[in-house]
Amino acid sequence: MNRINNKEHNEMKTSSYGRESLIKRMPSHPVNKIAAGCLIAACLTFAAAPPARAVLAQVGPVNSVSGFPMWYRDGNGIMLDLPVPPVGDGVNAPTMIYFPPSASAFSQAIGWESEAFYWMGRAILNTRNGKATATFGLEAGFTTGVAIPGNQMCFSRIRLKCPAKVAGQYQFLHPWGSATIQVSSADIQAGKGIFYTEDIGLVPGGFTDALNGTVGPFLKAVTLAPGVDPAVWYGDGATTTKVTGSPIGFNQVKIVGPAGVDMDGKGNNFVVTDQFTVSGHVAQNPTIPVALKLARATCNWIAGIEYIDVFATANPTTATLNVRDLTAGGAGVPLGSMTTDGTGKYYLHAPSAAMNVAVDATAAGFTLTSVTNSVVDFVWVTDATYSIGAQMLKVTAYSSDGFDPALSLSIPAYGGTLTMDRTTGSGTWISPVLIVPPATVTVQSSRFGLDSTSVFIAP
Repeated sequence: MNRINNKEHNEMKTSSYGRESLIKRMPSHPVNKIAAGCLIAACLTFAAAPPARAVLAQVGPVNSVSGFPMWYRDGNGIMLDLPVPPVGDGVNAPTMIYFPPSASAFSQAIGWESEAFYWMGRAILNTRNGKATATFGLEAGFTTGVAIPGNQMCFSRIRLKCPAKVAGQYQFLHPWGSATIQVSSADIQAGKGIFYTEDIGLVPGGFTDALNGTVGPFLKAVTLAPGVDPAVWYGDGATTTKVTGSPIGFNQVKIVGPAGVDMDGKGNNFVVTDQFTVSGHVAQNPTIPVALKLARATCNWIAGIEYIDVFATANPTTATLNVRDLTAGGAGVPLGSMTTDGTGKYYLHAPSAAMNVAVDATAAGFTLTSVTNSVVDFVWVTDATYSIGAQMLKVTAYSSDGFDPALSLSIPAYGGTLTMDRTTGSGTWISPVLIVPPATVTVQSSRFGLDSTSVFIAP
């Protein structure tokens, strides 16, 4: 595989700016994520089979020089990067695939112009009417088509170019799914053949959009050129080889024409190949923090003992999460490890009167991530009813810490304090006469939990 030549480069830019016919797409990718990049020529209708795959999972920090993410990680944990400059000469193995730099200062600084690939795979198929090319990639580029700071974008790409001389319905099967393409007689007369492009993530700075693309996980080359380190290269950019990694078990490209159409010159209505050229440079010693989100840290008074409930999510799902009580200051007191179901969800229930906690997330190959949070009670307004006849508002609320004799519930908007029932953990407040009822009411506890609800109007 050589560097992207000028003809290919111009074709790529054409589709990126929406100058092809619009494609109809299944709802597996929201329209706002597709932007203007889900396009097709020589086709009137299209349907994509819903992909079943381990999608791209994470995008790395932005490189301060290039303005692009340092790496992308797929659902299998493989991280491929885009160094400054790209590794390799763009021609000889091993190499990344990129468009050579122009004379501009920014292009020279990043080492490429217009387009470069974190991962790229290409398959060539010989048809009766000529060569067909299927290209797949996770691509970095610029909305302007030239290397200008501020216009950086990353997107997932699938492209098929195939000569065709018979109108009808064609099937395009690839390692991540399939597409149905309808070629019209007008397309044939114009000499267009099949020209299909799907680009997802064409928004400047919207680097997470590419995570929702069809390309993912990355395919791996079975064979590399002699001397190429498989720990560094997922594909060497030049060797034609079989691949592994299709999430649907189809490590091939196949084009199926209408019944009776000779696609391969041998009477078959299809062409198929399992040979690809793949380029992908594995991120070396990346700084990757565990993706950690603390969803909730609440207290709960049970049988005279104060407990805390901590909820969190983490990626990778193999991460270990530990909780510390920071109330007394310093490094804190360990409260235990959180339980996980293996899907990235974590939970801890432990006896503690902690007012502040920290959650520490660790995983092999990732750097430590810590998140701190105050511990509050869980407040739930169970009833808020305004009586038109009595012109009074009655509010009942529950606190997870309501059995604690020291806890109180209040309604800040009216300066009211709920009368607590320590046997149920709930409290009630009845307002003085209110000429105008509120639309909503908020209850807050002395442990800083709060809840709001709409007021029900009764006779």
